Amino acid sequence: MHSSTQLRVAEDGRVPELDGIRGVAVAMVLIWHYFDCQCREFQPDTWTSNFKVISSQFWSGVDLFFVLSGYLIGGILLKNYQRQNFLKVFFIRRACRILPVYIILLAAYFVCRKLFDTPDFNWLFSAEIPDWTFFFFLQNIWMGFADNWGANFVAVTWSLAVEEQFYVAMPILFLLAGAHRGLVLSVIGILLAPIIRMFAGSGLASYANMPCRMDALLLGVCLAGALRSKDIRRLVDEHRGILACAPVCLVCLIGLNKIHQCLGVLEKTVFGVLYVTTILAALANQGRPITAVLRIRPLAWLGTYSYGIYMYHQAIAGLIHGSIRGTSPSIDTFDGSLLTLLCLIITLIAAFVSYRLLERPFLSFGRNWRFEETETESKSNRIATV
Repeated sequence: MHSSTQLRVAEDGRVPELDGIRGVAVAMVLIWHYFDCQCREFQPDTWTSNFKVISSQFWSGVDLFFVLSGYLIGGILLKNYQRQNFLKVFFIRRACRILPVYIILLAAYFVCRKLFDTPDFNWLFSAEIPDWTFFFFLQNIWMGFADNWGANFVAVTWSLAVEEQFYVAMPILFLLAGAHRGLVLSVIGILLAPIIRMFAGSGLASYANMPCRMDALLLGVCLAGALRSKDIRRLVDEHRGILACAPVCLVCLIGLNKIHQCLGVLEKTVFGVLYVTTILAALANQGRPITAVLRIRPLAWLGTYSYGIYMYHQAIAGLIHGSIRGTSPSIDTFDGSLLTLLCLIITLIAAFVSYRLLERPFLSFGRNWRFEETETESKSNRIATV
């Protein structure tokens, strides 16, 4: 017997498998930046070259973050957008989640830029973009116009800017259009994103600007909307085995046949669909052996501290390699590889300390702000207590 209640979505409580998926996403980003981007010289037909083929699409770890963020935020919006204090509580909670680490990173950037103003740290601080863009989460737009990532110390914040712009746009969309029309417009946005990328060209604008990347975020929102339907949840519950195979099939198609090279502007949308099916398969198979790998402690640990890991890892790599070797991060030499390993360890420690001392207190404060009940909910609760 199947029941829609068997499939517990994120708004029903913490889903361990989603922590694992978050861990997978940040692991992909770490491998991409600490291996693929740092490994420039290698011999063909070696483990290095073979692994580089496998990890060549790990840049899309950020797309997995986007889809997961869209799903989680979409669930919050659909459940709470009609509440009177929705915007206030929503933005306070988002600020408590995002700003503490972001402010620490920016403060470190401004201080280190003054302290390490030497050629050894050119990789970290050269090609700067205006400071004011970071205060308004507009750096990704400037990066697109300039076709330059700016200082690598804070280059990773482009994706945070994309999400912040999404956080501002989506609540307004749902308040003005309602849930049904909001989801319809989300589908339209998914279809428009590849077209916008086509007109944006091959520069950074098509990679870093929110309209060009909104398909991944909106796919997550649409997933959250679909799972609010009891019929769809029952259907998912009944076909959980097939869903578990879907991500594997898509990975094989993209990785082995390399069809992604022929997709052009559709590439990021295809990756978005891949990650939607991954999240859906994880939700449909919660607690089952097939998703056991997503519940292992190392992935859960990475998922818990993923925000700090993502924000700090490039800055730490640049500071360590610049201080000791006077060069940009590279694993083309043995000592460079050891330094990158040291950077990884320091990044994990920094993210752990940051979460325990900084992030967790703010997250607890944010959870103290609760959404008010709607009139319908209040009436239902009064009837239930009679």
